[in-house]
Amino acid sequence: MHHFSKAADAALITGLLTSPAWAALLANVNLLLTSATLVVGLVLGLLRLRRELTKPDGGDDA
Repeated sequence: MHHFSKAADAALITGLLTSPAWAALLANVNLLLTSATLVVGLVLGLLRLRRELTKPDGGDDA
């Protein structure tokens, strides 16, 4: 159990010391995911709007 604690401490220290190195990468990943989410939301919204606009009158299919 003591060996696992030392390994966990070493991993934590390594992560904290190298965090500036991967901070820029995380910012890029965050930007990519945010952009992808916005694009997918826009496409789904436009598809729903198109479906609503082309629905025949009286076709209330809730």
